[in-house]
Amino acid sequence: MKFIILLYVGLIILLNIIPLDGASLNTTKLGPFRLDYLLHTALFLPWMFFVYLRPVPGWKLRIRPVKPLPFLSWMTLGLLLAAGSEGIQYWLDYRGFNPMDALFNALGVVVGAGFLVLGSAFRVGRIED
Repeated sequence: MKFIILLYVGLIILLNIIPLDGASLNTTKLGPFRLDYLLHTALFLPWMFFVYLRPVPGWKLRIRPVKPLPFLSWMTLGLLLAAGSEGIQYWLDYRGFNPMDALFNALGVVVGAGFLVLGSAFRVGRIED
């Protein structure tokens, strides 16, 4: 799983540093939200699941038990990644820093963590460490 987490972080950073042409998602709306805000949220939803899922034989994934200290540590790292990945764009001439993008990145981490806690509370496919 460590490789998957590193690959995921690399993908997030790559998506934040590649140049985009003038046609972007900033003008497309889905209801009251700009479409890119929803995509920012969706990009960070899996963060906590990548940390807490463990593959088991038979191509199944199980949720590890959610313990408070590791959970808060990984959530803090996710929030730092959410803000930092957008912060990179501040120093790039061809990209623009947008605090709302960072906010929706963080929202993705928080919502993903909520889904994880909810799934763990129902003990769906849960295994012990």
